[in-house]
Amino acid sequence: MKKLKVLFLSLLALTTIVSCSKDDDNDSSTSGSIEGTWQLTKEGETVKTLEAVENEGNCGTTTVVFKSDKTYTVTDYYFAETCRQYSGNGTWEKTGNTLKLTEDGETSSIEIAELTASTLITKETDEEGVWYNLYVRK
Repeated sequence: MKKLKVLFLSLLALTTIVSCSKDDDNDSSTSGSIEGTWQLTKEGETVKTLEAVENEGNCGTTTVVFKSDKTYTVTDYYFAETCRQYSGNGTWEKTGNTLKLTEDGETSSIEIAELTASTLITKETDEEGVWYNLYVRK
């Protein structure tokens, strides 16, 4: 009887673990629409350690606009003795969790770690390591 009880509890535990697993392989956290205006608010080396973006000199923060015609514009601010602004534009393509941006003939691929109605988290990897950026929809 004791062996039957242990077997039943083991089967129950296994069923619970299996039933609580992810329902499908489709990563719905990256399947949202990217079209719209996004403002950079946090960044860091891991999603769990994201810190607020410094707004040195009160210059402004990075804003990216993804348009429905597959073009984008980016406005970035930085402080170098005075506030300076960088503006760029190009085309974008989103396939699964990959975002390809093409500007001036150069294409870069960025991984989308999360995309919801209100947040976009990108993951960029280069020779210096991994960097995450958190954008909020405006």
